Amino acid sequence: MEAELCCEMIDEVLRLRSLCETMDIAKRSTYNTMEPKQAKKLGKRLRARREELGLSLRQLAERAETTDTTIIRIEQGAYAAPAPDKLSRIAAALDLSLADVFALAEYAVPDDLPSFQPYLRSKYRDMPREAVDDLNKAFDRIVRKHGYDPAGPQDGEDEAP
Repeated sequence: MEAELCCEMIDEVLRLRSLCETMDIAKRSTYNTMEPKQAKKLGKRLRARREELGLSLRQLAERAETTDTTIIRIEQGAYAAPAPDKLSRIAAALDLSLADVFALAEYAVPDDLPSFQPYLRSKYRDMPREAVDDLNKAFDRIVRKHGYDPAGPQDGEDEAP
């Protein structure tokens, strides 16, 4: 019984810590209204990941602590400026990099950088599609050649003991 209560307390502390971090991200983030095409692109990416994970709208909504209506509207691109805290919870529920999701929405998170492909799309919007494909292929070749994991080391993996 005591162990169960202790686990519940730890879960609550972790949930509150996550909520505080999310609120801090929301305060630090600057975000603008997305163009309809951009909002649809973000929604399409989130829907594709949800489907890849085999999650229903309701399951994702529960994991992200929001409503299935919110998920539907974001996936449809109906929100031009979804709240950063909601996007943060959705990204976490879909096991997506918050920086990547914010890059798609053009929200800024100064502490984290997006991975190569979202960065490339955001930074070089006017670059021809063929050039973007060439850069992606070159990046993939370099990654394979050097055995590099684009996700990078996890916290603590590259620190000396």
